[in-house]
Amino acid sequence: MNAPLSIKVTVSAAGTPVQVTATSTMVSRIMFEPLIANSGKSYVGNSALSVSTGAGLTKTFLPAAASGVNDRWEFADANQGRTIDVSQFYIDVQTSGQGMIVSYAIG
Repeated sequence: MNAPLSIKVTVSAAGTPVQVTATSTMVSRIMFEPLIANSGKSYVGNSALSVSTGAGLTKTFLPAAASGVNDRWEFADANQGRTIDVSQFYIDVQTSGQGMIVSYAIG
């Protein structure tokens, strides 16, 4: 397995989901972790992500200060195949200028 790669994704305007990457990148696992300094909720979903309606929403993260821990979510192919496309994921935040660390393993 290759070493995991990590990128920081920042949402400049809350309520406007940001695609993790525009480049189709097939991976075996992906992990989302809100920045520890985030003061509001963070969200992961698909291209239809709408926090107000819940459409396309996969996971909601509480800020670390509210929950006492920094939440994270991992999605993996049980057979370690490259079946997960990073470009299919979007993130949004409750507070503009905040974001997430997205880590993934190619194989």
